[in-house]
Amino acid sequence: MSKKGKAVVDTQATQTPDWYAEERKRIEEERRKNLEEKGLYPYLKLQEGITTVEFIPEIPRKRTNNFGKDVADFHVRVDGQDFLWSVNVNTTLYRQIIDLIANGTKVVKVIRAGQGKMTRYSLQSRDWGV
Repeated sequence: MSKKGKAVVDTQATQTPDWYAEERKRIEEERRKNLEEKGLYPYLKLQEGITTVEFIPEIPRKRTNNFGKDVADFHVRVDGQDFLWSVNVNTTLYRQIIDLIANGTKVVKVIRAGQGKMTRYSLQSRDWGV
């Protein structure tokens, strides 16, 4: 810090947005490497609207989430990137996914509507003629 402090503050103010952007990139890269080393993928967070999802033929990992719900983590690919998609095993969505995969369907369109507890998912598959 300079004697008056003004020069350092001005310099920091102009560098702050760049620093945060670089730090975000560094953290994301570190996170990706850590997951990759463990053989895991980041969790999928679908945006509202329609997303094309490809299911990778693996047995989903079942676990209990932070809220005490039993979920299955499906390995999926979206826009060429691998993710884990966590789905509650006591939902219609889970049963639909299992039926689709059992029938050989790998690619579906997922429609996400709503936010928070009001979020609803629907699936569209060529096999359903939709």
